Amino acid sequence: GCITGGFGLIAFFVMSAYPETAHFLTEEEKRVVLLANEADRAQKAGEHFSGRQIRSAFTDWRTWLWGLVYITIYIPVYSVILSLPSVVTGLGYKGTQATLMACPPYGLGFIIVLLAGWTADRYGRLFYHYVAAIVVVIVALIVLMTVESLVVRYIMFFLVMFMFIPVSVCWTWLGSNVASSNKRAAALGIVFSLGNIGGTVSGQIYRAEWAPRYVQGHAINIACYAIALVAGTALWWSYKTDNESRDRSANETVTRSKEHDLLGEDLGDLGDRCVSRPNRWKSIPY
Repeated sequence: GCITGGFGLIAFFVMSAYPETAHFLTEEEKRVVLLANEADRAQKAGEHFSGRQIRSAFTDWRTWLWGLVYITIYIPVYSVILSLPSVVTGLGYKGTQATLMACPPYGLGFIIVLLAGWTADRYGRLFYHYVAAIVVVIVALIVLMTVESLVVRYIMFFLVMFMFIPVSVCWTWLGSNVASSNKRAAALGIVFSLGNIGGTVSGQIYRAEWAPRYVQGHAINIACYAIALVAGTALWWSYKTDNESRDRSANETVTRSKEHDLLGEDLGDLGDRCVSRPNRWKSIPY
């Protein structure tokens, strides 16, 4: 709590409330941010509450697949956070020493999340960050299951901290691929609620009777990540094919969209299902 409060005080003096006063932005970057804000306000000015958009969040299969992703990436995160001191005890450390030895891996976790956020934002390859981080964690868990050396096993806990990258990446990946604001708000609520289910079972992943190796617990987390990989890949592929379809549609000259012709819907209510200009929604697959 003290650390969090300390960073809050630092942020009060370092962060700026407006792009115009952000000393860490160049003049060109300030201009880009201001233009983006104006475009966002212009887009939302024409939006209104739409029950149809909210219902579409519940009927979109991708919302529930995202829920599966969040459950399977949150179970390992919660289980490691809750049980790491106990697991470190299995490496030969006891009492206060075990608690202290459980802290350094989180320092690396803090650094790699910052680096992953920067590279993901710079290069826009969210899916690649997602996959790479999961693969690293799976490899680390396999080593923890099979290697006897206490030093090697302790080092593997540093690599397990890559588990925070998929969580942070998915927040952006999900939010960037749902339109409009009504559907996005509903979808985010559904997915985050489903993800928190992971917390209800995480306390049973590293059971006391499985000490000191916790092979079963590591195996459960590996299975969760395997499911997350398959589900994430399916989402990536669906966004990729949707974008290709939208790109083809953008090259066609149409006066009314196919959806509007068939269903008589307001194009504004189509959100991320709209494929024709000027309302087509470009998702971010990577």
